[in-house]
Amino acid sequence: MGMKTIISFVIILVLFVAPAFASGTPSDTNAVKVISTKRYIFYFKADKRLIGGTVEVFDMNQNLVGTENILQAKTIVDFFELSAGKYIIKIKKGAEEFVYPYVNQQ
Repeated sequence: MGMKTIISFVIILVLFVAPAFASGTPSDTNAVKVISTKRYIFYFKADKRLIGGTVEVFDMNQNLVGTENILQAKTIVDFFELSAGKYIIKIKKGAEEFVYPYVNQQ
């Protein structure tokens, strides 16, 4: 199996598995839609009610490595400056929180 095949498999796996990690109620399953996880980015569209919230990025040791405000529905989290590895992305506003895994491959 070539590297390109493995990367494609991981991307597809993340796209299908990521929604299962969302920690909202079933009525919130459409609050965050992951659009892309290609080329060092995590690109998502948030429901309008999440605008003004935050995106937090944690490494696998639970260290906060980045945070951004959600200024518009479509938001890109750039992983270009971060080391290769696994990360957890938390999208939150108030009591709502959605959690997604992300693998940064460089």
